[in-house]
Amino acid sequence: MVGVELSRAAVEGYFSEHGVQPDITAQGDFNVYSAQGIEIWCGDFFALTMRDIGHCAAFYDRAAMIALPVDMRERYVRQLEALMPQTCSGLLITLEYDQHLLEGPPFSVSYTWLQRVMSEDWDGGQDALQSSPKALKAGLERMEHVYVLERL
Repeated sequence: MVGVELSRAAVEGYFSEHGVQPDITAQGDFNVYSAQGIEIWCGDFFALTMRDIGHCAAFYDRAAMIALPVDMRERYVRQLEALMPQTCSGLLITLEYDQHLLEGPPFSVSYTWLQRVMSEDWDGGQDALQSSPKALKAGLERMEHVYVLERL
């Protein structure tokens, strides 16, 4: 597993929380923390290259996209597309709400925006939570969306 995190405190906290002492190596502008098959690159996501992280078949974005203001989000999508191989999949968690009522971060990212910005070779975007019969039956109102994306 390969991760990318800007905050050194978050990376160190992850390994500490799991009781693991990582090896730390410098790779260009990054410090790479690795232990037990987990490698976390600490530094600027936008400076990463596919050569840095190798072949990743899937991605998981829990909070990166929603942390970015709108002017940086499209750049984030382009960088993600550049890092991932032609065939891959991913889970993307977003929030969607009236941005006039609550100023971010986290920021609202609508499905319409996502469809417009993702390149045409991505399929899916199905909201995995939307297909939960239990949640729908209960009439839950929510603002979190989990999209399953496939790059074909």
